[in-house]
Amino acid sequence: LGEDWCFPVDPCYDGTVGGLLVTDARGPACVRWGGLHGYLQGAQLVTADGKLLELNTQAPLLVGSHGRLGIVTEVEVRLIRKPTPAGERGRLV
Repeated sequence: LGEDWCFPVDPCYDGTVGGLLVTDARGPACVRWGGLHGYLQGAQLVTADGKLLELNTQAPLLVGSHGRLGIVTEVEVRLIRKPTPAGERGRLV
């Protein structure tokens, strides 16, 4: 994809995306960009009885579930274009 894309959800710690998902962790970036639920496209998890579930439209159910529904094995998120730093934006003369 290149360096022009980013995942704007910043949990303020070195966690995994699966951990971020099930705890609904939010850092200061959520004020501007929102939480993970807005970027979640799909997820895969293994339930307690060993079933593998692929969730697309139901994936937001995992946000904040604290692992009660299963172990997250795969997460698909939407990326956004990196914002231009304020000092590099064009100025009106």
